[in-house]
Amino acid sequence: MFKQISIAALGLMQELTPQCISNIAWAFARVGISDPELFTAISRRALATVPDFADFDVTNLAWALARADEVDFELFDQLA
Repeated sequence: MFKQISIAALGLMQELTPQCISNIAWAFARVGISDPELFTAISRRALATVPDFADFDVTNLAWALARADEVDFELFDQLA
């Protein structure tokens, strides 16, 4: 199921809101599924939409990236 979610998310990445990308990242990290391509795309999308992030989305995304060992320091700096 997560593979299909990844494929769909990658295809829709430019349309996903900060809440969507933080929730997707959180779900993958929560169950321990590694998907470097997805997390890279999420980080890129997040960098492009930083001003639109609510505090909760920042928290979820930061936790998910750290938990998945997919830390993007540039993104973390922008979210801070």
